[in-house]
Amino acid sequence: MTANHADWLGLALCTGAVALSAILHVTDDDAVALDARGTRRVPDLCLFHRFTGMRCPSCGMGRAFIALGHLDLAAAWRHNRVAPLLYLFALLQIPHRALRIASPAWRRRTARADPLVTFWTLMAIIALLLANWGIWLWGHVGG
Repeated sequence: MTANHADWLGLALCTGAVALSAILHVTDDDAVALDARGTRRVPDLCLFHRFTGMRCPSCGMGRAFIALGHLDLAAAWRHNRVAPLLYLFALLQIPHRALRIASPAWRRRTARADPLVTFWTLMAIIALLLANWGIWLWGHVGG
């Protein structure tokens, strides 16, 4: 995949996630819905939760993104404590990827650092997700 395709994909995924977070809603019983009244619900897509009944490392991420899309940081924190960092990462990727697509000079300037920054940022997010999950498991299963 060329850098240009990766930039288009990154821009589309991050823009889509941020846009959906502003469009979707979380109901009082924590379901995701297409409307504020919760009459048009989206099915739960987490297979880990469906088969084990336990939270996965990214459990609540979608609901947290939706809360952030509605500027509700407290609700986002309740759903998943790593979500605000990942949401910020997605928000920052939008102008960065747009600049890489539109500006050859910006693309050249960031060509060497961009894959490393992206890789280490994603590794840090994965580590935080696993740590957050471990804390949850300790409090609910082992502690």
